[in-house]
Amino acid sequence: MLKCLTRPLLIQQNSLNLLGSRLMCMWPERFEKPVKDVAEIRKLKGTPEYRRLAASPIKAAVRDASFSYFQDPLLQKFTKMVALHTNTTVGEKIMLRVYEKIKAAQMKKGRNVETDPSKIILQAIENTRPVMI
Repeated sequence: MLKCLTRPLLIQQNSLNLLGSRLMCMWPERFEKPVKDVAEIRKLKGTPEYRRLAASPIKAAVRDASFSYFQDPLLQKFTKMVALHTNTTVGEKIMLRVYEKIKAAQMKKGRNVETDPSKIILQAIENTRPVMI
């Protein structure tokens, strides 16, 4: 079911203040929630549910949802911190360049080396955390 927000509404009638509430819904009930994961889309493909979802209107995705490199919540937070100190699009470009440089440096080292930039950045973040004894 759809979650509706209620906002207090002040109505003045004959100098009496009546407190009511007004229902506010952004999306009509016929709108479906967006599918959040590529694996879920693959699982639904070819089913009647997939055809139903393809034909029905879909709500907008939440702001943080994406199919990008930055799926990990810690990487998303790190990317937001970079974007906070720069323009948002410039911050994303910086992060993509960091990914490219890490990948290139790891590929030059040869075999048996971790080449996933996400794992390397996460390990770097873990290494810089203070040690609690």
